Amino acid sequence: RLGRGIGGRCEKPLAVASAEAERMIAAAGESRAPLAVAMIRRFLPAQQTLRRLIHDRTFGALRQFAIQEGGPFNWPAATPSFFDKRQAGGGVLLDVGVHVLDLLGWSLGDPVALEYADDAEGGLEATCRLRLAFEREGARVPGTVLLSRDWKTSNTWTLEFERATVVWRVGAADQLEIRPSGSSSWLVSRIEVEDTAGRRAADSFAQAFSRQVLDAVEAVTATRPPAVTGAEALRSLRLIERCYAARQPLAWETRP
Repeated sequence: RLGRGIGGRCEKPLAVASAEAERMIAAAGESRAPLAVAMIRRFLPAQQTLRRLIHDRTFGALRQFAIQEGGPFNWPAATPSFFDKRQAGGGVLLDVGVHVLDLLGWSLGDPVALEYADDAEGGLEATCRLRLAFEREGARVPGTVLLSRDWKTSNTWTLEFERATVVWRVGAADQLEIRPSGSSSWLVSRIEVEDTAGRRAADSFAQAFSRQVLDAVEAVTATRPPAVTGAEALRSLRLIERCYAARQPLAWETRP
């Protein structure tokens, strides 16, 4: 379809392998068909604000981060494809991790160091841990990512800046928790946006999903690049392949 000039929106991940994704991107480029990728979290006001806090240095430089996502698998799946290696291509890293790595790449670029371990043991990983480091203005920003389909995690992103710690609770579309350095109090911040009608509460998760669909429709009808292009989505897919290539066994004593 892309080769015939028909654009559209593709669910995440763009493909189970970067080679396949590259063919899709090439076909879209040759026919000038817009290819939007459903990275819904980029449309969440909380994540957009986190990115601005990093780039604007609102609380100073980012020093480190820790991300935990997941819990016992309870998605109402209609087929066993999530657990079929031939169909799924990967486990929790390719499923939930593609969102996490996309957002990290969006805000911090490509990691300069990476360590990866999971419990796949020849199958699909249910739990994995990444240790990453990014280069920001001449300094390294280290971080950890823990993802699981069978262990209860905190489901939080914790970012430590020079002058504050900021926490995002996964699923909270328009809310961040902020603790200024030296304070024992947490501030719960409800994100507001400003438009011609004045300030208003930011969108919910459902509204962010609607904005994502509208973005894809406008990309097709107006022939403009979507917010998340195939090339953007390819970055996180390549990073996942890099993780799988560097795979180490996840020791039981280090699991959540």
